[in-house]
Amino acid sequence: LQTSGAQSISARINGSVPFSLLSGAIAKQGLALSGTARADIAIDGSIGAPQISGTITTSGSRLVDGRSGIAIDNLSADIGLTPGQASIRSLSGDLSSGGKISGSGTVGLDPAANFPADLKLKVARARYADGQMVATRFDADLTLTGPLTLLPQLGGSVQLDETTIVVPD
Repeated sequence: LQTSGAQSISARINGSVPFSLLSGAIAKQGLALSGTARADIAIDGSIGAPQISGTITTSGSRLVDGRSGIAIDNLSADIGLTPGQASIRSLSGDLSSGGKISGSGTVGLDPAANFPADLKLKVARARYADGQMVATRFDADLTLTGPLTLLPQLGGSVQLDETTIVVPD
């Protein structure tokens, strides 16, 4: 089996893919993803330089980040794939603590460039409580730009609304 070089490749993937197939790889990152994706993907070109195109969609999925405790329910996404780039055309979900999240943007698919991103994320009426000192409701307009596997830059604004800060004795 040759895994590099100019040998041509042509493959099609069309169907439902359960996120459970990714559970081992994403668990190392502290993430859990449940639900199913619908994939319609074409892979052409050569084995050494495959060209991937198509779409990936999901709805009603759930993402949990065990490190932060953030959970997103009713996660829906529409992602377009072109050679070298994933375009997140729409992304939305309900934060389990209250509020909604939405986003869009692009992620380069070149590992040598550390997956450059240009993402926009909106948070509406979200709630946060650390269980001891801080409880707040907030809105946010955020950007994440730069190489995802190195040090991407997080920017934007967060507007605090109803906020309670308890100062211990």
